[in-house]
Amino acid sequence: MEARTNARSRGRRKPVQNYVIYKEKNKQNVLSCACSLITHTMQMTKGNNNLLVYMDEMLHSIFFLGYIHYPRLAPERFFQKPETIKNLRNMFPGPFEQYRSHLPTRTPFSILLDMMKIIHQTEERIIAELVILLNNLKFPIPLHKSGNIYEQFYTLESTVICVCYSDSDPERYYGASLCCRKGNSKTIMIDVSCLRTWHDLVSHAVMSFCSGGRGDGITFPKSVKCQAYIRGSNGYTEKRPCSKCHQLFNLNNADQNEAKHPYGNCAEAECFSKLLMENQQIRENTRIDNHTEEKLQNLRRSTKARLIKQLQNVGIQINNDFHFYSTNTHG
Repeated sequence: MEARTNARSRGRRKPVQNYVIYKEKNKQNVLSCACSLITHTMQMTKGNNNLLVYMDEMLHSIFFLGYIHYPRLAPERFFQKPETIKNLRNMFPGPFEQYRSHLPTRTPFSILLDMMKIIHQTEERIIAELVILLNNLKFPIPLHKSGNIYEQFYTLESTVICVCYSDSDPERYYGASLCCRKGNSKTIMIDVSCLRTWHDLVSHAVMSFCSGGRGDGITFPKSVKCQAYIRGSNGYTEKRPCSKCHQLFNLNNADQNEAKHPYGNCAEAECFSKLLMENQQIRENTRIDNHTEEKLQNLRRSTKARLIKQLQNVGIQINNDFHFYSTNTHG
C-alpha cells in the first residue's frame, strides 16, 4: 500500500517538476533571444540614423512584453553589462520611462521587418537576409516541437511572415504574425492592434470574429495577391492561409483544418492593413458587407473593455484612457 502511495506521489510531482523546469528555461530563452535581437538590430542602425526611431520603438515593445511576462522581466534583465544599459538609456530614454504606462502598437518582430524592408527593399533579399539574421540570432528551429509543451519556448520571433500586393501596384506590403505565443500578451496585442494599429476594415473583421458573433469577412478586389511564409530548418517556405484567414479575408486555397491561434494572430492582418492604408484604389474597392461606423464603434467599445480587463490581469491599471507609445511624443 505504501509503495503504491509513493508511486502515485512521484507521478504527481513529475508534471510539476517539468513545469518548473520549463518555466525557467522559457524565461532564460526569452531573455537570451531579446538580448541577441537588441544587439544585432543596434548593429543594423550603424551608419543609418533613420533606423534609430525603429530601435527606440523596438526597445519599448520588448520591455513592455517583458513586464507582462510571468515572471516579470525588468528592462535591466535583458542586458549583461551595466554600461550597455547606461548607453541605451541615454540614447533611448522613452522605452525605459514608459514601458509600464504606455502600450506598444507593434511587436518587436514587426518593427524588425520594417527595418529589413528599408535596408534590403526587394522581397527576395528581405527574405534571404532575414534568414541569415535569424541564424545569427540563434533563434531555435523549429519554434514548436510537437508532442511536448515543455519544449515550446517563447521567443520574440514571429513564426510566419506575409507579403501582399496588387497587380496594379508594384509595392510590396509585409506583415508578421504575433510573436507573443500565448496567454495575455497575445490577446493584448491583438486588441491593441485593432484599436490603434490596423486599418478600420481589418480591425472590424478581427473584432467581429473575436466578439463571438457570426463575424464579418473582408472581400478584396481580385487583383490583390497574398503569400505567407513559415521559417524552418531550410529557411522560409510558402504556407497556405489558415482557416481563420479564410474567414477574415476570404482567401482562396486555405487550409481548412482548425487553427488553434486566435483571430488576428496571423501575418495577413498586418500586411493587408498596410495595403489598405497606402493604396486608395484598393481601399475604395474593398468591402465588408456589414460595415457601418456605428457597428465599428460598438466593436471598439467591447474590445476596449476586454483590453482593460486583460491589462488588469497583468498588473496594469487603466481607467478608460489608453496611452500608446510614440517615438514622436516621448521624453
